[in-house]
Amino acid sequence: MDETDVNDTPTPIAVSELRELRRQVGEIADRLDRALMDDGGRGVVPNTVADDLLLPGQAAKLAKRSERTIRRWVKEYQIGWRCGSGSVLVSRARLLAHLHDSDHHDGRT
Repeated sequence: MDETDVNDTPTPIAVSELRELRRQVGEIADRLDRALMDDGGRGVVPNTVADDLLLPGQAAKLAKRSERTIRRWVKEYQIGWRCGSGSVLVSRARLLAHLHDSDHHDGRT
């Protein structure tokens, strides 16, 4: 069967990983919802979870850094979350805040 066949049934391992990822994304959504309520009108927190979550490649493009750097920042600066099977989700708000802080500490404006 061709790898691109859309009728392929996911393996049981893939299904369990997807369920775990869905659970973790739900937890992230809950955290973001709480942050929205606690934002205090600063406008730092996005309006929806979908607006905030980025894949490492998207975050790398936005930050003009490598995907490897983004994954390291997720671990070092908590700008995102590690999910099941090595997947990573990045918070756009946290990434932009980190870039802003880095620019000021590096003397950039």
